[in-house]
Amino acid sequence: MEAGHGKNAPDGVGGCLKRTADRVVAHGEDIDCFESFVKVLKENVRKVQIIFVYEHDIQSMKDILPSEIPSFKGFFKVHQVVFMKEFPNKLVMRKLSCFDCYDCEKFSLGYHNIILQINLNLHNSAALVIRETCIFWDKARIPTRDFQHCSKKLKLIYEEWRKLQKNSTRKTATQKKNENNFLEKLEELFDIAHLNALDIIKIDEDRQFLLLQRQPGRPGHMSGVDYKLSKKEDGALNKLEELQKKRKRADDEFMLKNQRIELQSSSDSENEELQSNNEIHYKNKEPLSISSGPKIRASREFITTKLAAALDKCKITDREAVHLLISTVEALGLDVNDFIINRSSIHRYRERFRSEFNKELRKSFSQPLTAAVVHWDGKILPALTGNEYVDRLPVLITNNNSEYLLGVPKLESATGKEQAQAIFHALQDWGIKDSVKAICCDTTASNTGRLNGACVLLEQLLEKDLLYLPCRHHISEVILKSVFDVKFGSTSGPNVPIFKRFKEYWSKIDTTKFKSGIDIMQSRKLLDDEVDTVLSFTLNCLKVQQCREDYRELLELTVIFLGGIPVRGISFRVPGAIHHARWMSKAIYSLKICLFSEQFKLNSKEKNIIYDICIFIVRIYVKYWFSSPVAAFAPSLDLELFKNLILYKKIDPDISNITIKKLSGHLWYLTSETAALSFFDKNVSIESKIKMVQSIKNNNCDTEETKHLNIQNYNIQNILEKKIENFITVDSLKFFTRFNLSTNFLDLEPQLWDTDENYKIGFHMVQQLKVVNDTAERSIKLIEDYNSIITKNEDQKQFLLQVVRNYRQKYPDSKKSTLLQPY
Repeated sequence: MEAGHGKNAPDGVGGCLKRTADRVVAHGEDIDCFESFVKVLKENVRKVQIIFVYEHDIQSMKDILPSEIPSFKGFFKVHQVVFMKEFPNKLVMRKLSCFDCYDCEKFSLGYHNIILQINLNLHNSAALVIRETCIFWDKARIPTRDFQHCSKKLKLIYEEWRKLQKNSTRKTATQKKNENNFLEKLEELFDIAHLNALDIIKIDEDRQFLLLQRQPGRPGHMSGVDYKLSKKEDGALNKLEELQKKRKRADDEFMLKNQRIELQSSSDSENEELQSNNEIHYKNKEPLSISSGPKIRASREFITTKLAAALDKCKITDREAVHLLISTVEALGLDVNDFIINRSSIHRYRERFRSEFNKELRKSFSQPLTAAVVHWDGKILPALTGNEYVDRLPVLITNNNSEYLLGVPKLESATGKEQAQAIFHALQDWGIKDSVKAICCDTTASNTGRLNGACVLLEQLLEKDLLYLPCRHHISEVILKSVFDVKFGSTSGPNVPIFKRFKEYWSKIDTTKFKSGIDIMQSRKLLDDEVDTVLSFTLNCLKVQQCREDYRELLELTVIFLGGIPVRGISFRVPGAIHHARWMSKAIYSLKICLFSEQFKLNSKEKNIIYDICIFIVRIYVKYWFSSPVAAFAPSLDLELFKNLILYKKIDPDISNITIKKLSGHLWYLTSETAALSFFDKNVSIESKIKMVQSIKNNNCDTEETKHLNIQNYNIQNILEKKIENFITVDSLKFFTRFNLSTNFLDLEPQLWDTDENYKIGFHMVQQLKVVNDTAERSIKLIEDYNSIITKNEDQKQFLLQVVRNYRQKYPDSKKSTLLQPY
């Protein structure tokens, strides 16, 4: 930083920032990194715009600039540089400043001719021009249209020019007329003003200026600074700052008072035991002050952190909270005038609470993350302001049994590069970029692309190799989608017609008259050898609490299809979503249609297709889906699935061929490193584990290291002879190194592994490892629910999502016994 004294404007600004930081530290606040330094300055210095420039931003600008720029001889004598738009490639150099003339012979040092060639595509070029243009519109105080609309307008002008350029050799009258019209259009105003700009503009002089600029010839021009208006705005800003300081002093006084006085309503909660380590607690259980100043007559503060979090979780706005709280106080027989209840005070308290919660959440990362996996998923949602839509990307970290929502940033586009940069910024902002060990996401091209996928680019930004743990549920959906495509044929429409028909016909169906799958002769022949196994598996799954109701519904329908009775009895839910994004619903629809095939009219082709799909779901899909979340099962389960799909040719060659093709591109869990998960798989036999250890000790490594198994290296039929130990090599030790796990247990007999402490540590870590992206999907639902309510401030929106997610984890249901737990 520059010294405190000022020599010119930049030095003065630097000195102001340094003194501000010194003052904040002197008052007891820590500034332990550059991010916290910038945050403190933004909160305390209002008149200086502070922009956080990352290293990759600097590099991107360097990539745009040409590698060689000619130098100017006598540069150290230059005091003034003059640029005019009429001569874009010429800079006038002067030894003293002169503002009266352009070609000043008295002080001129000569001209510096420079031609910069910036290689940008059309989209980036248009964006650059619009950003530069908006600077002048902002100076004129004229509101502009959304960025993408301005860019689109410029591209249309460029396309018109390109058409004229292609026909420039023509000398026809039409061509000359078009060229003249284009030149006349260039002299007109490039109007990017907001549609309601004349209504939005408050100053009549600015309004008249816009109207004149829209006239032919564009009379009028921008002059210097309006000192009168500037002085007026500075005065208003100073008043606002003074008001904020007064409010802050009043809030601090009440907070100090609350720290000294123990309120009766919170005295019992201080002695409660702390929750699990991933829950955020507050040492001060008393409610904080929400007073906006000493002039307020009410003096009783009662809003606690738990109440504020409950208001956010229940989607209660500040105005609704006023109605609710006043009615509650009256119902309790208390005097409303004794309590501080008004919209502005509640609003300030809730915002402050969310900010404090975010700080406490960040402190929880002070402990090292031993098995951090970063998750993300994308969704297009309406912007917080305006009518456009933006891409949102929830970014989360799972570590052992804990889940943390880092943020839901908005993206300019959903490309792999944009996603990787957003994830990197989130990890860097939370100070955990060095702790990430693995990544879990959907297997779309934008994520797992070989060159421009978000996974590859994130590894480059982090400068480290990451373990790929793609979402196993997404892999399941890819396989199921291929089955529907091969049977029904691929379609570009949003719905499957037969499912839509069934949903509309549901009201006419008698749910007491159904026919199970084993009662159908075609199904019985193909399921006899698997009925008991699948039925036992699904009934055991139903004994466990399912995270989603449609998961339970699929299990219950499978039991009914096999002739069994679910734990909750036989019942059928009304058909739900039928769009292509919900492949779980496709399985549910297929089973329901089959069960009621005697009531719902189907032609012979449709009936055969439904039977074929149901047999695949019951025989193959259900077991794979519900076993997928267990990381230790992943390698053996994928190998078993591949073998079952090969053998499925005897039942349905079409389904077998397409599913083998899809699964061949998603064998992420059969590489040497990920196959090491099988060391902690209880279903792997002792004999196989002995051979796995031998494979490592024999230093076997026959294949090149890749992120997923290339099935072309194997003959598909040879897979039937493969066992899990065939995928273990010396590279499997990388898994233990990555997660800092000891391999000493490998020297013991597999029968004794369960008694070894090192094995227990590894087993516990793998048991907690997340290999499905359900946590990111839940965050997608969270941002969908809260995207357009409570607050439009971007920072507060991020804090709000974190508060609600934490509240839901602490209070998963509405039972009184649950809600009585301390916050």
